[in-house]
Amino acid sequence: MTVNKKIVCLPTEEELSNRLLRHLQWRQGSIEVVLLWKGYLAALLEWSLIEVQTYDRLIAHLPKIALTESQELFLGGPFTPESEKETDEHLLQDDAQT
Repeated sequence: MTVNKKIVCLPTEEELSNRLLRHLQWRQGSIEVVLLWKGYLAALLEWSLIEVQTYDRLIAHLPKIALTESQELFLGGPFTPESEKETDEHLLQDDAQT
């Protein structure tokens, strides 16, 4: 019996960063491009194809939109109004520190 093995080549952070930045240049101001990249990077992170630190550095290139929805994706469910308020406050503190 022969077993077919697949070879997987993981993207490097540099490759992803270059692609992301080029795409943002091609489609300046495009919310759709931002959301596409947020979803793509979230999938790579969820399947452990990139590390959290890599995700954080790449996501920093994108505008801060759909933050609640991104967190809900990782949590696997909706925020309560209280937890959404807490998260918003936390994100605002992060923005103030940068």
